[in-house]
Amino acid sequence: MFCAVCTICYAASLFAQTGANTPPLSINAVLSTYYSVSSLGGGDHSRSYTTMPALDRQISIDLALVNFAYTSPRVSAVLGLQAGTWANANYLGADEGWKYVHEASVGMNIDSSIWLKVGIMPSHIGQESSVNKDNMLFTRSMIADATPYYSTGLQIGSTTSNTFKFYFYVLNGWQRITENNNDLSLGSQIVYTPSKSATINWSTYIGNDEPSGTESRTRIHNDLWWRQVFSDAFELVAVFDAAAMKSQFSNTVDKAYYGALKARYALLDELKINSRVEYMHDPHSILTASTVPFKTVGGSVGLDYSPTSNLLIRAEGRVLRSNQESFPIGENSKRLDAFFTVGISVWN
Repeated sequence: MFCAVCTICYAASLFAQTGANTPPLSINAVLSTYYSVSSLGGGDHSRSYTTMPALDRQISIDLALVNFAYTSPRVSAVLGLQAGTWANANYLGADEGWKYVHEASVGMNIDSSIWLKVGIMPSHIGQESSVNKDNMLFTRSMIADATPYYSTGLQIGSTTSNTFKFYFYVLNGWQRITENNNDLSLGSQIVYTPSKSATINWSTYIGNDEPSGTESRTRIHNDLWWRQVFSDAFELVAVFDAAAMKSQFSNTVDKAYYGALKARYALLDELKINSRVEYMHDPHSILTASTVPFKTVGGSVGLDYSPTSNLLIRAEGRVLRSNQESFPIGENSKRLDAFFTVGISVWN
C-alpha cells in the first residue's frame, strides 16, 4: 500500500522544489443530504446494492467533503476529507480506516504533455462521480455501485492533441487502498473529445484481487461511455460495460454485462428533468454481492431545481426489477424494489 507518511513527505519535497513563492491553495466544500423511502421498508434502515441511497427511511448525509488543492506550474496535490453514508458503504474491510480520506494525491508535470500522479484518487472506471451534484440523476446507477469509486496507485497521463488524452494506471486493486496480496493491477483510459459537445471514454482494468493464500482469479473490465450535448436544453449519455472473471468453481470464465441510457432536458434554466433506463446481467455475481443470479432492469425519473448556482434540490423515483428474488426484506427477498428519494446539495 502507499504509505500516508511517504505521500506527505514526497509532496513536501516537491513543494520545496517549486521555489520560494507562496504555493497557491484552494479550498472547496460540498454537502449532500437525502431521505429515501423504499417499498421494501427495511426495519434496520439498510439497503442492498445501492450506496446512494445507502439508508432507507432515515434523514442522512450522503457526503460531506472538503477538498484542499495545491497547484503550481510543475506540481499539484489534493487532499480531500469526507464523511457520510456513502463513505460508510464504500470503505469496508481493510479500507475502513481510510473512510475519512476521499483523495490524497500528488502530481508532477514531466513536460508539457506528460504528467505523473500517485496516491488515492477517483477511479478511472465509470461515468458517474462520488459527488452527487456532478451526476445526471440523484441516485447512482447499478454499474456505478458495482465498480470502483476510488483507487490507489500511480497514474501516467499524456495529451497528444486537443482531442485525445491517454492514461495508464498501476493500482493496488479493485477499489482497494490496503493491499491484500502481492499482485498489482493495471488499467488504461482513453478520452476522445471530438468537439465541445461530445466526449467518448474507454476505460479498462485487469488484475487479481483475491487475498494471499487463495487461488488467483483475474478480473477484466471494460467501461465505455459516450456523452453528447445536443443543445443547451438536451443532453444524452450512453453507457456499456463488459466484465469477465475466472470462475471460482471451474476453469471457465464468468461474464457480466451492463447497459444504460440517460437523458436530461432543461424545462427552465433552473429546472431540469432527468431519466435513466438500465440493465445489468450478472448471473455469477462478479459485480454484485447477490446470492442469486442478478439480472435486473431499472428505470428512474428525476427532477432537479437549482434556485442559485450553489444549491441543488433533487427528487427521483426509481424502480429495480429482477427476474429472481434479489432484494432482501427481513428473512425473505422480493423481485421488485421501488423507492423515492429527495435530497439537497450545497457547495461553495
